[in-house]
Amino acid sequence: YRHSTGMAFGSQTSSLLLDKQDGTKRFSLLLLEPGEIYFEDFSVIFYPSGLSETAAFKRKQRGRLKLCSKSVLFDPENVSQPILKFSFRDVKSLGQWTGALLSKLDTKGSVLSIRTNQVTEMKEGNMISPYKFQKMHRECLFSLTYVGLDDVLARMQQLYKASTLGFVDQRAMITSIVRARQAMVSFNAGWLESLYEKIVVEATGDRVTPLVQNPGRIVLTNAFLYFQPFNKEPEVVLKVKLSSMEQIVKRRYLLRQVGIEIFYGESSNLLLVLATTLERDHLYDELVSQPEARLQDTGQEHMTLKWQNGVISNYDYLMYLNSMADRSFNDLTQYPVFPWTVCDFESRELGDDSVLVHVGCVCYVRCFSPDLQDPRTFRDLTKPIGALNLERLERLKVGGIVSVLRCVVACMWRS
Repeated sequence: YRHSTGMAFGSQTSSLLLDKQDGTKRFSLLLLEPGEIYFEDFSVIFYPSGLSETAAFKRKQRGRLKLCSKSVLFDPENVSQPILKFSFRDVKSLGQWTGALLSKLDTKGSVLSIRTNQVTEMKEGNMISPYKFQKMHRECLFSLTYVGLDDVLARMQQLYKASTLGFVDQRAMITSIVRARQAMVSFNAGWLESLYEKIVVEATGDRVTPLVQNPGRIVLTNAFLYFQPFNKEPEVVLKVKLSSMEQIVKRRYLLRQVGIEIFYGESSNLLLVLATTLERDHLYDELVSQPEARLQDTGQEHMTLKWQNGVISNYDYLMYLNSMADRSFNDLTQYPVFPWTVCDFESRELGDDSVLVHVGCVCYVRCFSPDLQDPRTFRDLTKPIGALNLERLERLKVGGIVSVLRCVVACMWRS
């Protein structure tokens, strides 16, 4: 299970432009470790290790250096080259590289040296494949293009120091860094669609998608809902027109009533998580009170009546019940579930009078008439899923008896 968090502050203006020559974007928050935070990136030139200075200069690669809470990633412009990940736990030292006086690599004194025992290669050739872990001591050099080394190195060393701490201290240190940088970032009013828009609510929250929790600014106006992620991933700003919203539902996230999910457009949805229930309820109340938001009637009696009359399908009604149970496709901890009711998987369709039976390479037709009123067509709903297979049930019973006996023996010898 992978759950990454993204956050970036003070990234260069040039990062708004495409940093790939062919417009292909490979970096994703899914490449990070669980709970890892993406802060910012820098334009760099990478010089491969293990080569002479002249050879390294000829084989240099342009790309972006991604600074994260537990690692540094190099994303080259050439998609045939792999993304390189330097985990702080494998890094031995970070510092300024000092080469020869007339070195071709160091023209402005802005070359970063990373000494590490392992480099992880990902998405080589822009193909999703197992990661390659290159375990060998090497020194990798990165020449910063637009910014000075001092400021960048100070941030990296701060995060590198945090990686050497225990879990609790490391989390506290990274949290303090995140909060300090959050306070310096405000919503860019230039994203407003109209001069007549009025900001109704502005808050800090997270956008939740499968395996990713991405923080940013949430801004509600009288015409749009904006989400501006701090890390500009996967877009600089997300705009949702209030008139396109069809349904707004309060959500439970990680056992706390702090989420709100918005359904809009054609099968689009947005799951936002705020810091407290009070902030979530305030955003919800302001959303539903906006005149531009014309929401559908999704009361339980209304939806049940539509299902009974065939207006909506079984799938749509089951999805509605999942939604009412705080289940969402955006949250893998509360993913939608569907009931397993049918046990006849041999018939072409329920109600057929024949089924196909395969014996070796020969296919026979066997008469069988599954009736919708026949209880054999459906699984035994009086038993849980784990008790349907008799062989598995017997193993569970035996295992349970053995566990009880072990517990009794342990209690006999306990003082």
